[in-house]
Amino acid sequence: RLDDKLSFLRGPARATAPRHKSLRAVIHWSYDLLPDDGKTLLRRLSVFGGGWALAAAEAICGFGELDPKRVLDAMVGLTEASLVQHREGRYRFLETVRQFAQDQLMEDGESAAMQLRHRDWFMALAEEAELNLRGHEQEQWYQRLDDESENLGAALDWSLSETQSSGGLRLCGALWRFWETRGLLSEGREWCARAIAKVGTEEGLALRAKVLGGAGNLARNQSDYFAGRAYQEESLSICRKIGDLPGVSASLNNLGIVAMEEGDYAAAWTLYEASLANSKATGNQPGIAAALNNLGIAAMFRGELVAAQTYHNESMQINSEIGDRLAVSRSLNNMANMAM
Repeated sequence: RLDDKLSFLRGPARATAPRHKSLRAVIHWSYDLLPDDGKTLLRRLSVFGGGWALAAAEAICGFGELDPKRVLDAMVGLTEASLVQHREGRYRFLETVRQFAQDQLMEDGESAAMQLRHRDWFMALAEEAELNLRGHEQEQWYQRLDDESENLGAALDWSLSETQSSGGLRLCGALWRFWETRGLLSEGREWCARAIAKVGTEEGLALRAKVLGGAGNLARNQSDYFAGRAYQEESLSICRKIGDLPGVSASLNNLGIVAMEEGDYAAAWTLYEASLANSKATGNQPGIAAALNNLGIAAMFRGELVAAQTYHNESMQINSEIGDRLAVSRSLNNMANMAM
């Protein structure tokens, strides 16, 4: 019965104080001693998965009866009461306290509203991070997503359980590159598959194409070329249908990688060249750099080492200007392979 910790952990019947007879009673006694701001904040904090930063608590929990400016004082009170732990700039609950706070939130009738506020705040964070994962501050943003991985998972889980369909797609579209870089391939594929399955084939086409492309990359990284190609072909079809030229470029490039890894260098070359042409037509610098990098790899396999050197140098220069250190490291690695 350990899944119900609050009721299971009971003291002896001879305990003199009622608050000592179960863990729930102990926590409830501490809860009843809190001022109103502390009670409100404790309940609302239970929406977080894992830990949280003060800024997130102020934005998500500070509304209505609890002014955002009073959140810090209330948080200090919860910490001093040992109901919240603070370490290295982040706060968190012990699991038993979180379960108690969740129960109180449900009783108060704010659970759905708090989940929506939590999801929307972390969706905004994920979409801001997406814009910075290929720029000068990518290291800091990858670390921030690492820190909030449990909250992002909670936001995804709630998005995929609500009636509206766009939330899960938006989160997966923003996070697939993080999952790919961190090697969270199976986890990312599962989230993407659930988000794709939740919406109809004619709903949110641009978002659907984006998530299909991300899922295709995650599958290809696991050498599941059949699924990788299928995802990318559907993404390409949608992007052409809606006139999304950057999306067309990405899908062509990704299909080229699948062909390359399967040993079809001629098909890969054709797809990379088409991707490069599309990216140049729209001035898509990351797309140009990606296609040039892959043309460099293909040229090396064709024995065209001088051309390969040129492609990699051009790709690395663009990525250096963008500030994408991860892509620069790939170019350096590819140039090293060529030298070998």
